[in-house]
This record gives sequence, structure tokens and C-alpha cells, in this order.
Amino acid sequence: MTKSPERQAATEVLLEYVKDTKAFSEAINDSIESSPLLGEGCEFLRIPDIMEFYLIWKMLPRDGAAKLEDAFDTILVKPEAM
Repeated sequence: MTKSPERQAATEVLLEYVKDTKAFSEAINDSIESSPLLGEGCEFLRIPDIMEFYLIWKMLPRDGAAKLEDAFDTILVKPEAM
């Protein structure tokens, strides 16, 4: 399966800010009620739903959160677009 550019960019953001990728991935995956979102290396296994995105977004510093938004910009539905 080809990895989407959004998932690749978002993975790069996490790798920039997360020190213990295995612990972070386990914490996120344990916090959601769906199939795993992150692999042990913080790689996105699938596109997150909005609540999963928000969970990760809130765990990043402001500049990291902005970069994560940019990574998923083409697939996020912005409130002003609704």
C-alpha cells in the first residue's frame, strides 16, 4: 500500500517532537476505540478521524500542532467550510 503524503508529513512532525515513540504510540492507540492509529515508530497507519487528530494535536506544542494541521490540511474539514 502506498503511504499518503499527508500521513508521511504528519509522521515527520511527530518524529520531530516525540522522544519515546513507542510509549507515545501505545498511549495514543490505547486511548482510541478503533484500529491502531500509530505504529511503534509514530508512523501513521491510517488517516485519523477528527477526534483522534485533536487528541494528538493537543499533545504537541503550538508550533508542532500547527505543523500537524499543515500536514493534514488537504483532508481536514475546516469549520468555515461547513
